[in-house]
Amino acid sequence: MKRINFVLYSITLALLLLLPLFSSNGDVEAARVHINDVSQGTREGTLTLNGFEKGQDGGGPASCDGSFHDNDEMIVALPAKFFEKGKRCNKNIVIEGNGHTVSARVVDECGKGCGDDIVDGSKAVWVGLSVQEKDRGELAITWHDA
Repeated sequence: MKRINFVLYSITLALLLLLPLFSSNGDVEAARVHINDVSQGTREGTLTLNGFEKGQDGGGPASCDGSFHDNDEMIVALPAKFFEKGKRCNKNIVIEGNGHTVSARVVDECGKGCGDDIVDGSKAVWVGLSVQEKDRGELAITWHDA
């Protein structure tokens, strides 16, 4: 009798553990995709508007090449934690927000007041994400290395 109860318990437990694999529930699938994305380096963050031209709010020249850049370039500045002392210089990241996706090149490290979740983007990044000029400032995004 104890053996039968143990077998029934084991089968029930196995079925409960396997049930999500056979579920057609979209929420379960969405959760799986989100978990996979995070494990592959996707990060949640906030896109902010930055000026990369001389005399704009971006400050001095870009850290990666010592130059100012045109705001029509798809470029970003990352916080020190992700800039990694220049290891990401001139590498692209993929940014998703506002229902759109763009690729932008890392050219700078954002300043000391920049939180770990901030991505400073040029005007071109905002245009690529189809954000109207009046709505530019902060936008919830996800991003990962290209």
